[in-house]
Amino acid sequence: MALRIELCQADGFEPDRELTDKIFAEGMKGDLDARGRRTGLVLDIGGYYKNVFHAGPVLRHDRRGD
Repeated sequence: MALRIELCQADGFEPDRELTDKIFAEGMKGDLDARGRRTGLVLDIGGYYKNVFHAGPVLRHDRRGD
């Protein structure tokens, strides 16, 4: 599961690379508090103008019932 967000300027068309870079830097800090643990977001920057980022939670997979 991931969320894809394309960021544009106020006009709704011009790509906003600067804001994308700022959000990416915040997500990579790893200082978000989730259930008492510090974590970050798994992020990736993409798109033709590099104004699209993907954010996904860190998922934990357990093997049970064996």
